[in-house]
Amino acid sequence: MDKKKNKLNAFVALLLTACLFFVQVTPSFGASVSFQKKTPNLNSVRSVQDSYIQVKWARMAGATGYQIYRLTDRQSGFKKLDSVKGGISYVDTKVIGNTTYYYKIRAYKTVKGKTTYSRYSKVKFSEIGLTDSCAWNNHLIASGKRHTKM
Repeated sequence: MDKKKNKLNAFVALLLTACLFFVQVTPSFGASVSFQKKTPNLNSVRSVQDSYIQVKWARMAGATGYQIYRLTDRQSGFKKLDSVKGGISYVDTKVIGNTTYYYKIRAYKTVKGKTTYSRYSKVKFSEIGLTDSCAWNNHLIASGKRHTKM
């Protein structure tokens, strides 16, 4: 009877150890999967005195930082501009006049050396030194929409 009890106790101990291991491992896996499904909120992209563009976003729970991407030419696509650790804004000073700039961001989370990325935000744009009609024409061209004069 003691042998059966010892085997049962050993089995229960092994089962508890496995359960505790699973509970410790699963939250980080589950958290990274749910983080990948989140989309950060890009609040605003605005030109300030035609000398720089300020990009602002809402803080995303669990994010270590954010990557900022910019597009100026549809053919070249979005390029990673910079990363911001923990902040919720970025100032783009590498801008030139008569240009429309498009921005998007994504959050990242680093745990134990492994980095997980969120989805990309919606794209927002701002112009430097353009009249309203030039900015609208550039927006239509960059978005692939046709513009006809009336």
